[in-house]
Amino acid sequence: MRTVSTIFTTLTTPDRFADDWYGYLLNQVSHCALGLLFVLTLCTGWLGFFGEFPYRWQVFVFVAVVYALKELLLDRWHGFDTIEDFMFVVIYGAGGTLASFFELAGLPVGLVAFDIKATTPFMTMFVLHLSAGCIVRLRKQRRNK
Repeated sequence: MRTVSTIFTTLTTPDRFADDWYGYLLNQVSHCALGLLFVLTLCTGWLGFFGEFPYRWQVFVFVAVVYALKELLLDRWHGFDTIEDFMFVVIYGAGGTLASFFELAGLPVGLVAFDIKATTPFMTMFVLHLSAGCIVRLRKQRRNK
């Protein structure tokens, strides 16, 4: 039980990874995956309960509001770190997923189509943002040595 408590505490303690590029990379990729899983869970639950997919914009707004409340009420404001976490979960993770997957009329219920062109802006922003964050931390790490 103590191990579970330690893991939970570590995962829920905000950290900017100010001079740890690899920690930053893993943290933000995990935030993006969290946004994707949030969308998957909501859409799967909605499909199971109502027999159809929800409107994508409603899912996006729900994820944005819930995650913003979590950041502000549980983690508290940590400046740009709070903004970055929001961007990786909501914009890149949830937004990119919702922009690229959609329901097509004529497909059996539960099947979706994927539009790779729709995900390109999100992936580009994700890679550029992640790269910039890693470069800043690498430079800071080198200066501190």
